[in-house]
Amino acid sequence: MCLFLNLHRQSMVPCEAELSILKLSSNTSITRKFWSDSHWLKTGPIFVGGLPHRYTTKQISGPVYNFTGCIQVIEINNAGPFRFSDAVERNNVDDCRIPVPTHLSTAFPVVSSDVPQLPEPVVSSQISSELPSVCQEGLCHNGGTCHPLSLPTGATSFRCDCPLHFTGRFCEKDTTLFFPSFTGNSYLELPSLTSVSETRTASGQETSNLTTLYLTVKTTSLNGTILYTSERNFGEQFLHLYLVEGKPTVRFSCGNSQNILTVSINQSISKGILVPITVSYVLPVSSPEGYCLIEMAADGNPPVQHRLSFSPQASQITFGSIFLGNVPVHEEVHRCAGPIHGYKGCIRDFQVNHKELFIIDEALGGRNVENCNVPICDYHPCHNGGTCTSDAENWYCECPKLYTGKLCQFVTCDENPCGNGATCFPKSNRDAVCLCPYGRSGILCSEAINITQPSFSGTDVFGYTSFLAYSTIPNITFYYEFRLKFQLANHDSALQDNLIFFTGQKGQGLNGDDFLELGLRNGRVVYSYNLGSGTATIISKALDLTLHIHVIHLGRNLQKGWLKVDDQKNKTVTSPGRLVGLNVFSQFYLGGYREYTPELLPKGPRFKNGFQGCIFDVQVRTSINQGFKSPGTPEGHPNSGRNVGQCKDSPCSLIKCRNGGKCIESGSTVYCDCLTGWKGAFCTEIVSVCEPEHDPPHLCRQGGTCVPLPNGYTCHCPLGTTGTYCEQGISISDPSFRSNESSWMSFAPFYIRHKTHIKLQFQTLSPDGILFYTAQQLGTQSGDFLCISLVNGFTQLRYNLGDKTVILQALQKVRANGNTWHLLKAGRVGNEGYLDLDGINITQKASPGMNVLDTHTDFFVGGVSSLNLVNSMAVENEPIGFTGCIREIVINNRELKLTATDPKDGANVGDCDGTVCGYSVCKNNATCQVESSGFSCSCPHEWTGTTCEQSVHCSQNMCGSQALCIPQPSSFSYTCVCALGWSGKYCDRKIKFYIAKFVGNSYIKYTDSYYRKRDLWYSRISLNFTTNQTEGLIAWIGKSEDEDNDFLAIGIANATLKVVVNLGERISVPLMHRKYLTCCDGRWHFVTVVQNQTCIKVYLDEELILFEDIDPQRKYTALNYGGICYFGGFEIGRKVNVVTTGLFQKEFIGKIKDVVLFQDSKKIQLMNAEGYNVYDGNSGN
Repeated sequence: MCLFLNLHRQSMVPCEAELSILKLSSNTSITRKFWSDSHWLKTGPIFVGGLPHRYTTKQISGPVYNFTGCIQVIEINNAGPFRFSDAVERNNVDDCRIPVPTHLSTAFPVVSSDVPQLPEPVVSSQISSELPSVCQEGLCHNGGTCHPLSLPTGATSFRCDCPLHFTGRFCEKDTTLFFPSFTGNSYLELPSLTSVSETRTASGQETSNLTTLYLTVKTTSLNGTILYTSERNFGEQFLHLYLVEGKPTVRFSCGNSQNILTVSINQSISKGILVPITVSYVLPVSSPEGYCLIEMAADGNPPVQHRLSFSPQASQITFGSIFLGNVPVHEEVHRCAGPIHGYKGCIRDFQVNHKELFIIDEALGGRNVENCNVPICDYHPCHNGGTCTSDAENWYCECPKLYTGKLCQFVTCDENPCGNGATCFPKSNRDAVCLCPYGRSGILCSEAINITQPSFSGTDVFGYTSFLAYSTIPNITFYYEFRLKFQLANHDSALQDNLIFFTGQKGQGLNGDDFLELGLRNGRVVYSYNLGSGTATIISKALDLTLHIHVIHLGRNLQKGWLKVDDQKNKTVTSPGRLVGLNVFSQFYLGGYREYTPELLPKGPRFKNGFQGCIFDVQVRTSINQGFKSPGTPEGHPNSGRNVGQCKDSPCSLIKCRNGGKCIESGSTVYCDCLTGWKGAFCTEIVSVCEPEHDPPHLCRQGGTCVPLPNGYTCHCPLGTTGTYCEQGISISDPSFRSNESSWMSFAPFYIRHKTHIKLQFQTLSPDGILFYTAQQLGTQSGDFLCISLVNGFTQLRYNLGDKTVILQALQKVRANGNTWHLLKAGRVGNEGYLDLDGINITQKASPGMNVLDTHTDFFVGGVSSLNLVNSMAVENEPIGFTGCIREIVINNRELKLTATDPKDGANVGDCDGTVCGYSVCKNNATCQVESSGFSCSCPHEWTGTTCEQSVHCSQNMCGSQALCIPQPSSFSYTCVCALGWSGKYCDRKIKFYIAKFVGNSYIKYTDSYYRKRDLWYSRISLNFTTNQTEGLIAWIGKSEDEDNDFLAIGIANATLKVVVNLGERISVPLMHRKYLTCCDGRWHFVTVVQNQTCIKVYLDEELILFEDIDPQRKYTALNYGGICYFGGFEIGRKVNVVTTGLFQKEFIGKIKDVVLFQDSKKIQLMNAEGYNVYDGNSGN
């Protein structure tokens, strides 16, 4: 048999290749050439590209590697060609790269909700030469690796593989991960099962041959590796948990390739909801019975098991790392492990035996891992200014200073006097109450107490509940029984809506969470549980309140539950749905919850309060053949607790409140409730004059803030006010700051993420103080920050982009005499910094690591509103405010106006000389003079005007309408820059043109009147140009106001065509074609750029030269250009290399004509736009 193949091998590692199978026929007709006529020979299947797993293990000895690349079956013994679509069986076979159109079509793309249909060629032609790769040095950030992609559409693209804790199209985002999501090209590496088991053994817990893994996963994908681990040093042992058509499957090796155990759940879990999976195994090592075992249960289904008996092995098995989501290409995979495919979905919980692994914290490494995102934060659950980060199954609030709790609902203490891990709560601005942990009591929780019968106080006036937390109750899945007794504190509030105990899936308030809870409502006992398919509830009869102690016995076997209270009859219930297992991972909470916020408990019968009274003799068993035990590890010992006292003991008997204060007790917590005018732990301190309770009140006016002093108080005055009580108004031109009065100004922040350039003029009276500060958030753990300060007379720049603090210090000291102005220029581009003081410059070279500055606070000048909230790494010593004057501050070419009205906020800021004359009042080095009516400016001889803003050479210029006068001091004259449509020495001659000629300081700004009607998913621009320059910006479609603006740009770089596109990623994707020179040949060139969502096609002289999909994930798909189009450059004074951040170097010199936007039938009339210095290019063409 002769087989002719056309192969194209892709450069991929065999371990990474996906299985490709083509089973042509089981009854193939083949012509035998050595016979005189055709003969039909019945053969077995012919496989192309790879073999099914069943063949590799049964019929072929030695390793088999599947082919990765493209195959065209041309002929088998003169029969053919064979099409893949005719194959009788195939698996994971994709189409090879299809031909792409190489000539420009006049037809516009058809709108599609799936893969965009790009323009088809007018005339069919052969595939063009290999299109250039978009992967360029530095495209992927933070150590990411760029991989070129060939897409089914024919486009080329790229993918950045990002290391752990970095995400984004370009790995540009440093991300806090808490609920990992896998994309199919992701993995996480965790410590080995062996090391986890060793940790468990070292902790003193009982060891067992049985190892149990618990996971909760969420996916809609049908296939993928969830978990893989194998024996170190190429051993035979492995464990592989993966999906096959949505069904969880485990393959487990018992020592060699002949003993492979496989179990599978015959039900798909690919439902897009969290599903628990439990996998248990017994290794053959030291098994006294001589067997190997694998068992799996998922989604509440009964477990399935595969057991194999044989002689035990003597050697110890050591597992390697655990991989979640996929296995990296450099790792060896056992040949019998089954298919390794990338998993698409989320993994929330991972537990080995009774040790819960916090996946991200434990991770040794990973790639392309993101957070599982669904916007629960749209419901704004965080209180007190907390910032919510969320996904479908988990969320948390990042709390501002002085707030804590899951919802930032609790006020916390600035300074914590409490001992032994107590929770501090500020009773007032100066007083604190200590909420004592389990086993502690007293004002500062310094006294140890022995608790045998815990008493709980419900929710106190501060919003906290008393509770005990025990370790997770093991083996509670299918059966449990509880016994307990309780005594009520009273017959009123203790019976309203009170939780007795709870355990559940993390307690995140999600519908469908498994949980078990018991409580009191309206004088009745309420017992509820949810196995994942609905809540079952039993409500007892009303309690007999004449009984001193109440007894509860409850339980569950699979779906059936029962409850017996006191002498009442036993009640039963059956949970809805088909699920029979209770899957919980949280601790067992008694008396309350760690943060008693009802919305944090599972949806169902939520109780609004903690228990009030005593709970004792709590016992549980998880098998009818076991005895009852107290919860906890060791037995009867809680992991933690709060506000729990000993039943019948009164902490108030141990303290005495002074000056009429009343003792209040709440479990083990005790404090004094003071009368008006008194405060302190024992009501022994007098209320401060600045506190609202003080009589008489303070005298600070106009929003002034009262600050207590040892002998009275002072007033911190808001901007524009001064005086002892802030009673006077003040004008500020050059602000002055005083550190001893906590002076500061703040301005609304703007974009400084990729680059920060600060120019600042100051004179100082002190060698120390903060000149400028901004951070990700105010707080000692602020995240990213940038700070400019004086330290012992030296100027310092400090910034942290998330990985390390960079420090630059000037070589010379400043003069702290109060009359020397210093010029400071400081900043950073990426993580490369510089500091220039009075012309002496030092730099910090770029290094690997994070390179963007994420700040969200205001820009603080002269100090910070609360110096204790400055990051400790931002300053060398204790943070203090600046003392001196600042007369200019410019950030990224944007000047901050240092007046009384322009800043966002400030306090205790004066004026440097106390007059209306400031540094920037008079322009061009003019002298400001104070007048009775205000001020006047004495101008240098070359300037005139009220503020000396006009050159004397232009004071009587003859430039025509809308023209700009440019002074020429060397010739004592001026030149006129003509507005569009005018020409001549004085711009007095009206012109018309159809070809625009640009001379290097020219530009046209065109406003698209049809912008609101455009389909921004599909844009197009075409034009003709000619140039004799090697650099230049031809067109910029976008507003160009800041780095956030979308744009599409066309220009010349190194004599070749360059197209750059930004659809919202903030990082531009440059596309360059180096095959043809596009200058110096005296020819017109016709360029067309088509944007179809994220697919970009570039035609040069009607030939396709670039075809890139800049983001196949379609994160940003629209070109929001704001209706603005620039040609040749930008407004006068805006340099191209600055506005484009170096993407293009110079303004355009050459000619442009025939500009067409989108599918408009008419060309743009450039004459109807605005611009300057554009000439008639019609002549000589």
